[in-house]
Amino acid sequence: MKNSDIKYNQIIEMVHEGIWLIDREFRIVQANTNIARMLGYTEKEITGMSVLDFLDEKGRALLEKKSKNFNKSAARQQECILFHEDGYTVRVNLIVSPIFKDSGTCD
Repeated sequence: MKNSDIKYNQIIEMVHEGIWLIDREFRIVQANTNIARMLGYTEKEITGMSVLDFLDEKGRALLEKKSKNFNKSAARQQECILFHEDGYTVRVNLIVSPIFKDSGTCD
């Protein structure tokens, strides 16, 4: 693992917010401890799951809308509901933002 990757992972774990990185199919490719714990899972368990399984209708609509224009869009935020493994809801401020490559395209 490169030094920059190690620093990046340390930052992801240091913040108090829940953070997950998703691919174009809405699968969680990386999650920090906070988001996993917030939803009743470990980081290992939540990795590979579909983020759509956790989102309420507003959150799904935001994500699906933003994903159509990821290469053109800036961050957008909206309050929505996530669903915990035990069935209760967690109110969050969801921020959807693409991560761009050096080429200017989005992963």
